[in-house]
Formats: sequence, C-alpha cells, structure tokens
Amino acid sequence: MSTPHPPSSPQTALTLMEVLVALIILSVGLLAVLKGSGENQDALIASREMTEVGMLGQNLMEGIGAVGLGKWNQWQGTFDPPHDRYTWEFETMSTDVETMEKGILTIRRTTDQTPVLVLEQLFFERGR
Repeated sequence: MSTPHPPSSPQTALTLMEVLVALIILSVGLLAVLKGSGENQDALIASREMTEVGMLGQNLMEGIGAVGLGKWNQWQGTFDPPHDRYTWEFETMSTDVETMEKGILTIRRTTDQTPVLVLEQLFFERGR
C-alpha cells in the first residue's frame, strides 16, 4: 500500500516565471556588486598615483629649497625610472613680500601631458 501524495497546491510549487524573476533580481544585484568593485579598484589606482606623485613633487620642492631658489637652474624635466612616466615644470612668481617668491611645480603624465598635481610653495630668499 503506497501513501498517496498530497495534492500540490499552487502556493508550494515555483513557477518558471518566479524562477526567472528571482534570477533577474540576483543578476542585477551581482552586477551592482561587480560595478562597485571596479570603481573601488579605479579609486585605489588613482589614490596610489596621487600618493606617488605627491611624494615626488614634495621631494623636488625640498631639493629646490635646499639648493636655494636663486641657485636653482632647472625649470623642467622628467623623474628617474620607475617614475619616468611623469614630467615636471617649475616656475616662480613674485609676491608682495620683497624677500619671498612663490614656486609652482606642475607634474604631468608623459603620455598625454595631463596635469596630475600642482604644488605651490613660498621660498624665502636670503641675502636679497
């Protein structure tokens, strides 16, 4: 004697339409997670570049300050490898204070000359 199966009610069985809707919702959720992951990766790369370029620029500004603005004679160049994908330009502007000048350092990508960072620093001229 076999046990009879209870009649299936419409509420207990999943229809093909319900499965498709669930898969669509799952797909949209997974796509959102993947897109967010990609954006985080892009932000991480940009942050790393800004940190690297900021350190390169600060080191160059400190070198200019150590030599002295009056003796500094290089106005553009590239960084040594592995940072040779960046170029730099340095210019000065006078200020309202007679013994101070403003130095402006612009760092660009070598490939497309896109400015990545602009640093400004005041330099005190001794013996001027």
